[in-house]
Amino acid sequence: MAIFENRFWGLMFDMVRNPIYGINLTRHAVRHRIMKRKLTKAVLALPDEVRAQYADEISFLCNTSRIEAVPYLRRPGVTPQKSFPSGFDKDAGMPFVVHDGKRLYFPSEELVFGAVRAYRCFVEDEGILGHGLRLKSPHSYVTETHHVEPGDIVIDIGCAEALFALHYADAASRLYLYEALACWQKPLACTFKPFHDKTTIFCKLVGDGSGETVKLSDTIEIAKDRPCFVKMDIEGYEKDVLCGSRDFFLSHKVKLSCCTYHRQEDADVISSLLEGWGYKVSFSDGYMVCIMNGIHPPYFRKGMIYARNF
Repeated sequence: MAIFENRFWGLMFDMVRNPIYGINLTRHAVRHRIMKRKLTKAVLALPDEVRAQYADEISFLCNTSRIEAVPYLRRPGVTPQKSFPSGFDKDAGMPFVVHDGKRLYFPSEELVFGAVRAYRCFVEDEGILGHGLRLKSPHSYVTETHHVEPGDIVIDIGCAEALFALHYADAASRLYLYEALACWQKPLACTFKPFHDKTTIFCKLVGDGSGETVKLSDTIEIAKDRPCFVKMDIEGYEKDVLCGSRDFFLSHKVKLSCCTYHRQEDADVISSLLEGWGYKVSFSDGYMVCIMNGIHPPYFRKGMIYARNF
C-alpha cells in the first residue's frame, strides 16, 4: 500500500519536500478564495429565471468553502474509500495505482501520494467511470446505456494516464491511445504492456492531418462495420478533432463521449454538428463549473455529450 495517502500528511510531506511548493499552494488557496467570492457574487446576480435552472448547483456553491468542478453533494450512504492499492515500481522508476487488478502508471516526477490523489479524484469526485460519490456525475464518460461493450474498439483521444482505456482493456478488441504530452509515453507503455498485442499508442495530436496533427482515418485501420467507442477529453479542441476527422465519424459505427465544458459554446455547437451528421445525442446529468478560461454567465456548463450513429 502507498504511504502518505492521507490528504493532510501527504500535503505536509509535499511542503517539507519542496517549501516552494507549499508557498505556491498557499498563494493558490488565496486566489481560489478570491475567485470563489467573485463567482458566487456573479451567480447570485443572475436573473431569477436563469438562477432557477441551476438551483442545486447554486446552493452547493453558496454553502461550500471552495469551488468544485462537480458542484454536487455526496450521495447519501456513500463514503470515500480509505485507501487504494498503490506503490512505486523501482525498475520502471514510476509510481502506480492498482485499478481492477491492473497497474496504472504515472510519470516519474509524481509522488505515490500524488498518483493516488489524482486517481481518487477521477474515480470518486469526478466519477469519470460512473458511480462516483456525487449526486450527479456531469463528467462521467459512461452511463448504464452508453458504455464500452465486449468486442468494441476503444479510441481514447487525449488519454493522459488512460484510466478509461485501462478500465475496458479486457473487454475491448483493440485500443488506440492518443496523447501528445511526452511525459505520458513511458507510463502508458508500462500500463499497457500486458495488452501490447492489441494496443497502439500515438504521441500525436488528432486533427485534420496538417502540421503536427494526425487524422483518425490515417492512423486507424479497421472495418467500417466494427463498433468504435471514442472518448475525447482534449481541453477545448474537441470540435477541431471532429471536423478534422469528419470522414471517420461519418463512415464508421461510432459511440462517442465528448467533453463540452472546456469552452462556453461547445455544448450547443457540438450537439448541432453531430445531429447534422445523423447522430443521436444526449448529455450527462447536471453541470460543471469551469473557471479555466475565466468566468462567464451562466457559469455552469454541460460536462459531456453522448452520441451514436447506429
